Amino acid sequence: MSEPFSFPPDAQYLSEVSLRDETLSVRFKPESVLEPEARAFEFQAHSLSAAQEAHLLLTQLRADNEYIYASWYHGSAVLSAEDGTEVLLKAASFSGEFVELNAAEFREALNLSNRIYIDAHEYGRRTTGKLNRIKELLLEQSRRLSVKAGSHELESTAGVLYAQNIQFLSRLLNEIES
Repeated sequence: MSEPFSFPPDAQYLSEVSLRDETLSVRFKPESVLEPEARAFEFQAHSLSAAQEAHLLLTQLRADNEYIYASWYHGSAVLSAEDGTEVLLKAASFSGEFVELNAAEFREALNLSNRIYIDAHEYGRRTTGKLNRIKELLLEQSRRLSVKAGSHELESTAGVLYAQNIQFLSRLLNEIES
C-alpha cells in the first residue's frame, strides 16, 4: 500500500481523538497556533485493526500532552510520542487533510499562554522578594562591618579586610539595583 498523503513534517499535539465503529479520527494541532500559516491536520484510519487499543493509547497521549510524530511504515501509519510510545495503525484505508484551526484549539492556546504568563509573574514576584531580602541582608552586614571597622585603624590588617568586605558588599548591592 502506498502512502495516501503526507503527514505534517513536525511533531504535533493531539487535539482530538475519537473512535466510531472501526474508524479512528485524530486531529493534530501545531505547537503554536498563533502563526499565520498554522493549520490543524485531521486524520482517519478506516476499518482499523485493534481500534480500541489504539484509541485508548492515543487518548492517554493526548491527556499527557505528548508531542506526536506521524509517519508511514509499510502501508501502516505510525504515531510516535516523545516518551517512546508508538502506536501502529493497520487499517483498510486512511484519509487526511490540513484544515483550519477551531475555536477550542485557539481557546486552549490562550489558556496555555495565560498559565505561562501567571507562572512567569509568580516567579518574578518570588524572585523580587528574594532579591529584596538579599539586599536587606547585605545592607545589614555592611552596617555591622562599618561598626567593626570603626574600632580599627584603616591601615591595620583588620581595617583593610573590613574595608575590602564593605566595598565588595557595596558592589553586590549595586548589581542587585541595576
